[in-house]
Amino acid sequence: MENRPAVWNGTEVPYGEDVAELAKRIHGPAPARWAAFVALAHAPGPSALAVLKDSLGSPDAHVRRIAVEAIGVHAEGMSLGTAVRSLLSDRDPIVVREACEAAGRQHLRDAHDSVARLLNAEDAPTRAAAVRALRELWREADFERVLRAFTSDASDGVRKEAAWTLRSVVSAANWRVLFGLWQVDPLPRHRGWACEMAVEFGGREVLPALQQLAADVDGHVRDRAAQALRDLEARGLTSG
Repeated sequence: MENRPAVWNGTEVPYGEDVAELAKRIHGPAPARWAAFVALAHAPGPSALAVLKDSLGSPDAHVRRIAVEAIGVHAEGMSLGTAVRSLLSDRDPIVVREACEAAGRQHLRDAHDSVARLLNAEDAPTRAAAVRALRELWREADFERVLRAFTSDASDGVRKEAAWTLRSVVSAANWRVLFGLWQVDPLPRHRGWACEMAVEFGGREVLPALQQLAADVDGHVRDRAAQALRDLEARGLTSG
């Protein structure tokens, strides 16, 4: 939806139709109604937003879900931040997950606490959506709970999303913890990230780990470790 697709679920998206006509279409049969929501996501102005906001009150969870997705994509969707935040406690998990995505895309800082609480949701897809949204809503206080999701969540999907979130927010304040974990992680991607962080934040103290990684069983990790050592050498950090 965010890339302005020409077709949605096999139906041509009616870009260019006026909002009044699109408002009629969203009450019609599928799949044309879903394509109309996509068109509304790219229709500028308050009238399109008003239709989307009204759709958030639909008794049909699928309508609420696609409406909040459209708001998340809309260029002016941030103006409906309060409505998006209300769906973070929706009765249907598919709506909650899409509200998380919308909150992240629209950088709704006021939604942070509601999103963070969803790290404790019962269903794994909702926890994954929450940890993904926190990349855009990040606060330093989130580090420990996202780290806990990475190391302890029962879902592979949640742990994977937590890793990507941690990588996207790594800083001088937390890199050592992640470096210590990822330099020996079973996943080559994480060992490669350790190499990148060593260059970005480290000094001579990371040389022994990088030398070990330069002999890693994975060729990509070896290459990245070797490059990291060269970069540190260029900064005069491999001798003395």
